[in-house]
Amino acid sequence: MPDTSDKSIKVVTSPETVRCAVCRREIPRIDAITEEGDEYVRWYCGFDCYQNREQNNSSRKPGK
Repeated sequence: MPDTSDKSIKVVTSPETVRCAVCRREIPRIDAITEEGDEYVRWYCGFDCYQNREQNNSSRKPGK
């Protein structure tokens, strides 16, 4: 039987992370709130950042 004690095995246990579109904090993708756009996805760390972004976007729309 070959000796495998010298070989190191790298095990990744942490989930893939994404950055919040508002505060830029890194969060696990599985915990993020998403908003899909035309050809992209925005990630939010929580409802506070999501609502903050929505309020800022609605105030920038023409005619408001």
